[in-house]
This record gives sequence, C-alpha cells and structure tokens, in this order.
Amino acid sequence: MKSRTCARCGENLVEKDGILTCRYCGATYTLEDEPQKMEELLEAKKQELLANRRRVLWQEAHRPNPSKDAIVRAASDVRSLLDEDDLATFYALIHQQDLEPLLQFYETRKVPSPVAKEIVRFSIPSLKAKMTLPLKSFVERHFKGDDYFTYMSQIEAEAERLEDGLYMTSLPRDVFLAYSSKDMPKVVEFADFLEGEGFTVFCALRNLRHGAGSAEFYLDGLHDAMKHCKAFVFLSSQNSRTTECDALKEEIPYVLDNLPNIKRIHYRLDEEGKTGVAAGILLKEFDDGREWCRSKEDLVARLLARDKKKVVEEEEEEDDSGYPYKSEYDDDGYLVIHENQENVTSEYGSLLSYDGLAKKIRLGEDFTSVGKQAFKNDYNLEEIDLGKGVKTLSSMAFNGAKFLERIHGGDYVDMIGEGVFAGTPRLKSIDNPKSGVYRTNDSGMVIEVARNKVLRYLGSAKALGESDFEGVEEIDAGAFAFCDSLERVTIPDSVMDIGKGAFAGCKNLRSVHLDKGILVVDKNAFAQCPVLTVYVNAPKEPAGWDAGYAPNVDIVYSRV
Repeated sequence: MKSRTCARCGENLVEKDGILTCRYCGATYTLEDEPQKMEELLEAKKQELLANRRRVLWQEAHRPNPSKDAIVRAASDVRSLLDEDDLATFYALIHQQDLEPLLQFYETRKVPSPVAKEIVRFSIPSLKAKMTLPLKSFVERHFKGDDYFTYMSQIEAEAERLEDGLYMTSLPRDVFLAYSSKDMPKVVEFADFLEGEGFTVFCALRNLRHGAGSAEFYLDGLHDAMKHCKAFVFLSSQNSRTTECDALKEEIPYVLDNLPNIKRIHYRLDEEGKTGVAAGILLKEFDDGREWCRSKEDLVARLLARDKKKVVEEEEEEDDSGYPYKSEYDDDGYLVIHENQENVTSEYGSLLSYDGLAKKIRLGEDFTSVGKQAFKNDYNLEEIDLGKGVKTLSSMAFNGAKFLERIHGGDYVDMIGEGVFAGTPRLKSIDNPKSGVYRTNDSGMVIEVARNKVLRYLGSAKALGESDFEGVEEIDAGAFAFCDSLERVTIPDSVMDIGKGAFAGCKNLRSVHLDKGILVVDKNAFAQCPVLTVYVNAPKEPAGWDAGYAPNVDIVYSRV
C-alpha cells in the first residue's frame, strides 16, 4: 500500500473517489496532482520523521504571531531529509537575504495545488515591489477560474498599497476637499490657495490614482483620507448640489455616519442652479450646527479657529447633549471615557479617536481595542490607563501622541500591532500587563514575548551592546526613535529585522554596528540621524534593505 502524506502539513491522506484529502489541514489533491510519494523518495524509516517535521513547520507558520527564526529552523529540518520539499524550500527562500532565488522559485517551480495556495497566502502579506510580477506568473501557472481571479485581485490590492502607503491617504492633513469633477479648475485654484496659506490639503485629483483598475481602491482611499484630516470642506456649486455628484452621494454620507467630530465647513462657490429634495436633506444635515461661508478669508478664519471644547470641571452642569455618558473624573484624577461619548469616535468596542483636552484619561470597560492612530492629533494627553476591557492594541495605536509620558494598565492585552508605541517621543513608562504579552528587560526595552521584538526603548543609556539585546529577533517601527541619549549601538546576529524609522531622529547617535544576521532594514530606519555611521559586518548591503533606510548616513561594509 502506498504511503501518501500531505505536502503541506505532513498528515496522512485519505483516498475516496479518486480524490486525496488531508483531514488535518483540509488540503485536497487529485491522483494526477498528488504530493510526493514518500516510499519513492526516502527509506521507510525516514518517512514518519519527515511527516513529523512537516507538521512542525506547518504549525510554526500558522501561529498567531509566527517567529521567522522558528520557521526557518523548521524548514531547514524538513530539507535535511528532502532538499527539494516545495513548501520548506519556499519558507527558507522568503526569509533569506537574497531575493533573486525566491523570484526564480515563483517563475519556474510547479507544485501541487494545495501547496500553491499556501505559498500565495503567505506571500501576499510579505509582498515587495519586485515580487509582484513573478508572483502573478506563479498564480497563472497554478490556478484557473475563481481562485485565479481571487489571488490576482489580492496581489493587485497589496501592490497598490505598496505605492506611497495607500496613496499617502494615511498622512495627517488639515483639510479634505470634496467637490464635483466639473469644478476642477476652481478646485485646483482652491487647493493652491489653501496650501499657500500654510494648510496641508488632501485633494483626490492630486492624491489618488485614477484610471482603469483603480475603482476598487478609490473609495477606500477617500475614506482613509477623511479619517486623517482635521476639517472636511465641501465646495458646493450647481454641479455638486445634486446626488449625482460623488461628494453628495458618497463622501458627505460617510462623514455624517462615521466622523461626527470632524470640523465640517460648507463653502459655496456659487448660488446658481436648483437643489434637489434628496440633496437638500443631506445638505441641511451637513450644515446643521456647523459652518458655511462664501469668502476665502472667512474660510481661513474658520479653519484656524479652535474647536469650542471646555475642560470638564468638577461641578458640571446637567448634561443635555444626548450622549449616554457624562464626562467624569475618577478618584485618581483620570477622565473616564466611554463609547458614544463627546470627543470620542468608536466602533464595535474599538476606540478610533479621542480629541478631548484631558491630560489623563482612563478607558471604560466597553472598549476592547485601541484603533490605529487613535491619538494622532492629541497634544494634551500625558497619561492613559487602558482599563480592564482592552485586549488589542492596533498598529500605530499611540502614534502622534507627542506628549504622552505614561501608559498604565492593560492587564488583559494579548494582541499587539506593528509600531504600536511609535511616534511617542516623550514616553517614559509602560506597565507590563499580567497577560505577559510584553515585558520590560533590565536595559529598558519593552519586548513582545511571542516574537522577541523590541516594541519600545524607555532607557537613557549612551551605549547599548549585544548583551542588551539578548534573545531579541526584531526591532519594531519607531522603537528607539528620537532617543537623544543614544550614541553607540551594537546589534547582535540574532536580530534579523529592523522596522520603519526604528532609530529615526536619534540626533546624537554616532555609530551602529550590524551583524550579518540582519535580513531586513526597513524604510527610514536611520533617518534624521545627522552624525551617524553604520558599520555592517558584511561585504555589501543585504538584499532586504530598503533604499530609504539611511539617507545621508555613512555606511561602512566589512571586507571579510
């Protein structure tokens, strides 16, 4: 009897009606496209060992926070028995320094369909610009019908996001302009005027891709841009005061439904034409309690005017605002905030933004997560207590909280995004949660336990050596950014990945020593380091380094 095992996870396959099925991972094979027959490749005694090692590799790759080092080790174990194992070869290639062998793998290798699905699933989140065409070639060779179109669209989506970071829509700006495309000359004039007055402006004409293939991402880009702008300015005219205009059909309804705290201004380009009933209802709701104007000078004045917010005092008058919670301070002096409260934007338990004036806040138990850049425009917050409900800190959760000094609580946090503590130059302390998702070592590094990743450095040393990085495999985005004390850093061979802006703005940093274990140095890792020299224990720059890793920084390579 033939011994057939799954080429993905190593479990035995069951044959029925000409189809081979893995009960563990769900992979299916036809008899014509079955995985490698172990009895033809290996001695019988090694077949079970190979299956076990494949199982370990599968489990490592599918952990919630997989360790790259563990995956590479598991892949190496499989390949020590079967050098041409498709999946193990792929895992080893995608984590090594040289990108060319991986691209050749995509362009030439033919693998069983279930293995191909796993390769594409793993490749898309790790996509780099050079990988796009070879990965598409791989998909064309292995898939037809719905699977082909699904994977191609996912690759296209990720490739779009690679360019300028989702069209740069996530950059904080002062003004979002909504308008009719028929008013384009006036819109361009308006954008130029506002930029001349010192405002940063998002205008879809300039900041979003147009043309074939962009429709799917266009609306997402608009929504993302609105979330990152302080003011939404609707330029109305006879062309835009109709529900045929996208500004009224898509953008204003989105603002009304999702961004209640954004400053809304209605600028009237003209008073010509009629307004339809549906458009009139939308405009009435948009204008209700907000502002409209006709002169550019008035618009500038309204954009510069500070939102009318009052710091809550101990003796607060009765709240008739309609919000379900009153703003109140607890005995420790923290302002307790909840969902659907004034100055709070939230969705399904996630805090999307807080734009109040309190210096110390505590999250109510109705919050289960802190969203991306929830405090990006908060220039007052100094302390935050995450409370007892928060379990997830999303990517860049505290980015932009420039005066945040202390993070308390968070005992139940068990999920951490990328760069969660980045963009907080004054941060001095972070409580270690009881969940153990991250800890602080003796050197002052906050380390995510599952991935052995430095999330944030809170120390004030002049020099950090290899012993300070003991057990560390990754350095998160912005982990050491704007640390004025650092002058010398020696990073050991165990560290493979340095994130975006990891050491950006370290103005006194003079030397960084990198060992040959470094696989990835992401964009702007050493940006704004005016006196820095990076010493690399390798003859040349590794393939995984982003071209923007160290502008204006001297690089010295070892000749060994």
